[in-house]
Amino acid sequence: MQSARRDPSSESTVPSARDVTHSHNLRSTVQRSPISTSTIPAAASDPTDRYVYLSREEAAKKLFKKLVKQLIETGQPPEQDRADELNTYSDVMTADKVFEWKYAEGLRGGILWDDDTCSLMFIEVPRELHVAISSAVLDQIKDQFPGGILKTRGSASELSPRFTLTPTGLATPGVGHKEPDQSLRPRIYDPTNNPAIPIMATTGKPWPTVVIEVGVSESTDSIRSHRQLYLNHLTGVNVYIGVAYNRNQTRATDTWYYCIATRDTAPLNPPPANPGRDWPPFKTIYQSVDDDKKRFPKLQDAVSAPTTYQIESRLIWYPEPRPAGQPAHFTIDLEALRLEVIEDVPP
Repeated sequence: MQSARRDPSSESTVPSARDVTHSHNLRSTVQRSPISTSTIPAAASDPTDRYVYLSREEAAKKLFKKLVKQLIETGQPPEQDRADELNTYSDVMTADKVFEWKYAEGLRGGILWDDDTCSLMFIEVPRELHVAISSAVLDQIKDQFPGGILKTRGSASELSPRFTLTPTGLATPGVGHKEPDQSLRPRIYDPTNNPAIPIMATTGKPWPTVVIEVGVSESTDSIRSHRQLYLNHLTGVNVYIGVAYNRNQTRATDTWYYCIATRDTAPLNPPPANPGRDWPPFKTIYQSVDDDKKRFPKLQDAVSAPTTYQIESRLIWYPEPRPAGQPAHFTIDLEALRLEVIEDVPP
């Protein structure tokens, strides 16, 4: 159940510019060269080779820091030509280096690395509204359990997990190493005691079992498509909660979308011979319904009954058993969340 990780020394075919598909929020993409070893020459090797490698690595790091500084100051990805410039250093960049560099600059979020296409992507930095909405969902869950039993992480945390998400048969392109807006798992959740607990190949740590994604003024398709990417057999995520807020000309016309999905822990059909990221299909607990004109509910309109939905608490611990004394279900209150979003939305 571990996520696949491309060996940095393996060959990969980089699509041409016309073949690269950009997601709605992937503004700047840096592609690696077709063959990238990204291995520091040994001290015993040709001194010139080692010097050239280290010099190029330092130049890449310097340029990366400039682009990250711009990203932090503006909240927006750098211009594509600036991102393209970083492409010339693809032979000395790896996912681990990129994330190490960005954390050193104090950036949380804003960078995605796609193993399948060997691409570095700059995206918009999550703003206060992302944090407010995702925290409202997280607080609803945490308040239903004893303090300290759950471990939470958000995109603003240095310890935020990175997920490998790549779509198969989905309309919206996926992303690479993804940092969700919020996530949680049991505080006591040790794969050394239970090898059935899946771990992330990027960190060697357990996957979070619940993730929360928030989209602000972006395609709702992205929030919906991530359900399958998070809940397939290659991850350890068991509950996905997605919220999209779409800002319009007036607050009276703002719309929102909400979905709750869970892992199917006992699928009826066996996996195919080569199960991709479409198996097993996720289970829908709730999702907003389009009206006849394919518009989502207005934020100012109260949520139609039922306004609360229950999720099995065992999914927070799965594949571990739910500890004795913990509630059998936890509840998501959509109407309470709607009021919270209204309060947090700027005029």
